[in-house]
Amino acid sequence: MHLRLVFCATIDRNASLPNFAGNLPVIEGEPESMMDAHESEYRRTCARIAGLMYWLVFVFDFSGMSLGNTPTAHWLSLAGGLLTIPLAYGLYAAVAPVQKTVARIAFGFRLVEIVLTLTSVAAAFQAIRSAWPDSFFMRVAQWDDSTAFAAFVFTIGSTLFFLLFLRSRIIPAPLSALGVFASIVALGACFAHLVRPSFPAFTMWAWIPIMLAELVTGAWLMIRSVCYAPGPAFASVA
Repeated sequence: MHLRLVFCATIDRNASLPNFAGNLPVIEGEPESMMDAHESEYRRTCARIAGLMYWLVFVFDFSGMSLGNTPTAHWLSLAGGLLTIPLAYGLYAAVAPVQKTVARIAFGFRLVEIVLTLTSVAAAFQAIRSAWPDSFFMRVAQWDDSTAFAAFVFTIGSTLFFLLFLRSRIIPAPLSALGVFASIVALGACFAHLVRPSFPAFTMWAWIPIMLAELVTGAWLMIRSVCYAPGPAFASVA
């Protein structure tokens, strides 16, 4: 659905992460040598699907936003919301070997985002607004529109997923670091909006970094997928 506090840390390939990531317990991971070939290939495929979904969600959402408040725009946004389901699952499947509990929490946040996003998009259709004008469904959609809570939980899930990528180095560390930074910036904007509604949650400076991070990471996942090979890059989960 998505189209900062600047921090800068030099990340050595074999070094520990800053405290906010280094404290993540890593107890359940297994390098590729400990996976059977079928599981490894399945997780790589899920990662590639997630990479493709990053791009498709961007295309559908951007197209929908460019068309304004029209039925076609609503259908495109609905498609983008539905495509977020395989995106979220693909990310979960890719990072679950790193730390399954944190991966599940990240996946849960993304599922909450999906439900709220689909609710808001569905409520934009005139037929639904006319059929249930004062329903709980419409009140949830209006609440989400005013608080940008779907975007807020998205940024939490995105931060956790990129932290797991960064922790394990199953994709290049610069990509993961960019994703962590961009997610935290967007999270900060959404939190500021919750605390002070006059602050714009979707200000451009807060969302361009996450858009770039998702597109670049998506391209990498589509082309190269993830690497669970043992060694320095996967030392934290071996």
